[in-house]
Amino acid sequence: MENFMINNKVLLAIAVLASSTFAIADDEFGGAYISGGWNKFLYDDDRYVKDQNDVYLGLGYHYDSDTAVELMLNRGDTTDPDSLGNETDAILASVNLVQRFTPVGESGLFGRVGLGFNRMTPENDHIKKEAVGKLGLGLDLHFTRNLAFQAAIDAVYGIESEMADFIPSAGLAYFFPTAVKEPVEVAVVEPEPVVVEKDSDYDGVLDENDECPYTPAGDEVDAKGCSLPKDADGDGVIDSLDACPGTPAGAKVDAKGCREILEETVSIDLYVTFANNSTDISEADKQKIGKVAKFMTEYPDTKCLLAGYTDSTGAAAYNLKLSKKRAEAVMQYLISDFAIDPARLSFEGFGEDDPIADNATKAGRAKNRRVTATIETIVKRYK
Repeated sequence: MENFMINNKVLLAIAVLASSTFAIADDEFGGAYISGGWNKFLYDDDRYVKDQNDVYLGLGYHYDSDTAVELMLNRGDTTDPDSLGNETDAILASVNLVQRFTPVGESGLFGRVGLGFNRMTPENDHIKKEAVGKLGLGLDLHFTRNLAFQAAIDAVYGIESEMADFIPSAGLAYFFPTAVKEPVEVAVVEPEPVVVEKDSDYDGVLDENDECPYTPAGDEVDAKGCSLPKDADGDGVIDSLDACPGTPAGAKVDAKGCREILEETVSIDLYVTFANNSTDISEADKQKIGKVAKFMTEYPDTKCLLAGYTDSTGAAAYNLKLSKKRAEAVMQYLISDFAIDPARLSFEGFGEDDPIADNATKAGRAKNRRVTATIETIVKRYK
């Protein structure tokens, strides 16, 4: 009991000192409060300790209208023949974060969560000093803005013992009034008259410097306020000199603003051979003729002269006719199988003239029995 009286005096001294400190601080910052009253320790059954009645004390500070940091001391004391050690004392100190669901000074619920340290004596397997976690819910009922009845219940979990105790409490809370600062008179200074500089055509050049005061809206201007030459297609040639307005973005142009053109020569060669004294076209050579047809289709402005030849075997007059028939056979194949316009085709026979190999050999004569053509055109592309 003597220990109880000493601890109560300590708590009272702390309360008086802390309240004075917070009151002084409140004059500058505001938001301090003090609370105290009855509490009861409801112990976990595994502690084998009878529930304890005693007092609690709380000191807090609101750093905004509904959130506070709080230091709380809960004390419990019991003398019970059925309890281990006969007499058990407990002091729980905790630092809590308090969240009120109404602004401070108004009745309403609040919650708190915190960490602390619980000292219980005497110690044994069920009663020991340990760090604890704290979670609580409470209610403020205000008599005035500063004075309120306060009731709460806190759950206390022992981190080492892994036991959960509960502490219901009821008491009073006093919220120190915040200081009201005297209004500060602010000297009224008459502003200097503002001289508004005009820019009548809104081109960014003041009227006093604008040599072209009526430029159209949106025109880019120089430092004198005169419109810059326009280049609508952005090709680097101003509109007044642009012979080809509207060129695509990024296109290369000449000095007149027209797209630069690249000329490229494209061509294809045809060389097909025939059996002795024959105008029949082999399957392999038909594929070659097909490539020529594709080229002429891709470039519709091209024309083709087919030149027919023979080897030196036989009479020259006969060979001349045979060379023409061979060239004509290729032309007809282009017309019938690939629908090439006949107006784009012509043929000529040259007999045994212009041999490309030795007619004295079989292999040479086979090369000379031929129809050839070279088709080329100039393709224009933009750079």
